[in-house]
Amino acid sequence: MNYVAEIIGFSEMIEEEVIVSISGFRLVGMISALGPPIDLEVGKKYLVELDLWVEGDDPIKESSSQKKEMFNIAGKYKHILTGWLDFENGQLESSLAFYLGKGELYDIWYLEDKYVDVMVDRIDIAFMKPVMETITLYSSVGQKELDLIRASHYCAFPPRLSFQPMFYPILNEEYAIQIARDWNAIEEECDYVGYVTRFQVRKEFINRYTVQTVVGIGHQEYWIPAEDLEEFNQHIEGVIEVIAEFR
Repeated sequence: MNYVAEIIGFSEMIEEEVIVSISGFRLVGMISALGPPIDLEVGKKYLVELDLWVEGDDPIKESSSQKKEMFNIAGKYKHILTGWLDFENGQLESSLAFYLGKGELYDIWYLEDKYVDVMVDRIDIAFMKPVMETITLYSSVGQKELDLIRASHYCAFPPRLSFQPMFYPILNEEYAIQIARDWNAIEEECDYVGYVTRFQVRKEFINRYTVQTVVGIGHQEYWIPAEDLEEFNQHIEGVIEVIAEFR
């Protein structure tokens, strides 16, 4: 998975240690040698890959909490990640989505689709490239669409259905919340679950399209033709985040 990370600072004691912020969450990690040689500066944003070191006896256990959160232990490299274990796709939905790897989960099949605590010994951060200027967009999705987003490792929206000629990314978070909470529920069965997603798209791409204002509401969105969605996905920087859920 790729993430957009802002560098907060470097360690004065350990050359490879770096502190980053990803979607407002602070991570302490080690700069990986897997990234290309690029200059790193405090305050700049980069596209990064994270490698979680999950070692020791029983590092993944069923959690007593049904929350998605993560903690840095004593300001050092260890982190505790709590979230829902997406066993099928080898992922953890915590404050951020993390790829754990399917092979790493075979021995804990009994934790499938449960909330777990993951003890991470260290996070290696590979800085891949500086992030181009982006814009934050939102989209409300149902359960079936979210399952397909999960299967893409949170990097792509699925193709539109035959009756969906457009994809409508939204500029206003409150409007996306309104759709997920109220409007979409009308079209589904009573057990409908709505989610709000947030993602970053390169400005140089999205500027090809005109911002549309929803009549009578004043909220703004883009109208992306269904045939352009694959290219749209290629211009998403980082992962698609799930930031709200409504039942």
